[in-house]
Amino acid sequence: MCRIDVPVLNDQFDASLVALRRKFCWGYTDIFYKTQNRSKKKKSRVDLSDEATKRLLSSELNLGDLLLYESVNSTWWQQKEVNSEDFWEEVNDD
Repeated sequence: MCRIDVPVLNDQFDASLVALRRKFCWGYTDIFYKTQNRSKKKKSRVDLSDEATKRLLSSELNLGDLLLYESVNSTWWQQKEVNSEDFWEEVNDD
């Protein structure tokens, strides 16, 4: 049996797509996407205070989510694709 970890982080979305492209030998058309167009006049998200963000991400309120994120985050950064020499050049290439 072969195990393949395929972690995708929302906060590293572009990099996650590049890692998937490399892992599965996909072309760029396989990971092509268009970001959502958002009006600059309307705010589509609520800005939380630093205190609210800290409390929301605390282990006392979201221990399960925190443990899951830390595990996936650790796995993501350990991928050989992410640690190759030219990975971040490809991610940042416009």
